Amino acid sequence: EAILKSATALISKKRGLTFEENLRDILVVGDSPQKGGNDHYFLKGKYATAYTVGEKTDEAEFPISVRDKSGEKIFNADGTLYLLKQLLT
Repeated sequence: EAILKSATALISKKRGLTFEENLRDILVVGDSPQKGGNDHYFLKGKYATAYTVGEKTDEAEFPISVRDKSGEKIFNADGTLYLLKQLLT
């Protein structure tokens, strides 16, 4: 949380950009959203829009599982690349 807030404050100051209070404008991607996983706090969705390229362990709104057009989950680097391509093209 503190890292995201610090980063957005710096971007706001240097680039003159503004962000929503919950920072949904920021995209975060990780592969360990489970409690105790190294991405748990990063991906729980309190701030930013969180996606997982690992297993989703509950039915919470965040993180969002990365899925291909047929609905199959895409994992790890393949999932990250797929997500970025979908967002940028």
